Order: sequence, then structure tokens, then C-alpha cells
Amino acid sequence: MSLIKKHEMTEKQLAVNRRNRKLAHGPSPYERAAEIAPVHPNAALRQRIEDSSLRQLWGLANNADQGQKRGAGP
Repeated sequence: MSLIKKHEMTEKQLAVNRRNRKLAHGPSPYERAAEIAPVHPNAALRQRIEDSSLRQLWGLANNADQGQKRGAGP
């Protein structure tokens, strides 16, 4: 086999090895985010509503925690 053919095979093997390494590591965080991104037309509205609900819950939890620290607990 000529030296050029060996070099071509080596390049092909390197490309396969690179691809296999990438597959072994799985998708990047950006690829994963794109896979799970919402596609529903109202997804943005639903996300805003969920965020608002979580902020309200967080505020209530903080108020309850501060009340207990002050001794005004249940």
C-alpha cells in the first residue's frame, strides 16, 4: 500500500474517532437545550406564568421564614 493511501486511511480513521468521541460524550448543553426547548405557541406565556407563580411562592416562603426568626411564628 502506498504512503498516500496509508495517510488517507489515517485521516479517515481520525475522523471516525473524533465522531465516536463526540457521540460518547453526548450532546453539548446547547444541543440539549435546543432539544428540550418548548415549541408550543403559548410556551412563552406559560413560562412567564410559571415564573410569576414561583416568585410568589418564593416571597411567601421568605416572609414565613422571617416571621419565624422574629418569633411571630404559628
